[in-house]
Amino acid sequence: MEFGIEGINGHVAGLSIEMGENNKMGIGVNVLCIREDDMSMLNLTLEGWLDGATALLIVCFGSIVAIIILAISRKIQAELLPYGAIMAWFASLLWLAPTTDFLTILATGHNIDNSIGGGLYGILSYMWVAPTLITALYLGTIMRMHDSVCLAHLQGLETLI
Repeated sequence: MEFGIEGINGHVAGLSIEMGENNKMGIGVNVLCIREDDMSMLNLTLEGWLDGATALLIVCFGSIVAIIILAISRKIQAELLPYGAIMAWFASLLWLAPTTDFLTILATGHNIDNSIGGGLYGILSYMWVAPTLITALYLGTIMRMHDSVCLAHLQGLETLI
């Protein structure tokens, strides 16, 4: 069963619901809007171009910056900087689904197949939340422990004076 929502200037966003094996229901949502009259890459809406190009820039720029920071942290032998670079890289990969969808539309003229599993779009985007949070929590814990050690050391010096 498929539904189409027509917006301004004939732009279409789609929703498809499929019944698979063992009565499992798969729901797919087309996020980047394509004009219905011509499914070519040049007929993406302005919102589709902005969303896709921005997501592509975030993923590319975040990956490049993370690699540069990792290289610098190894060179200067920084203790916590590699964790910050890995966290930034994971955070930039949160935009992997819009990037993949944008590149798929440019290559084929169609959105990514979102009926796989729980939805490929959601899987590609949100599978990076846990690694980002775990890295951020680890980095924050190490920094907090370091502050506590420094504070305890300073308090010990005050009693000596």
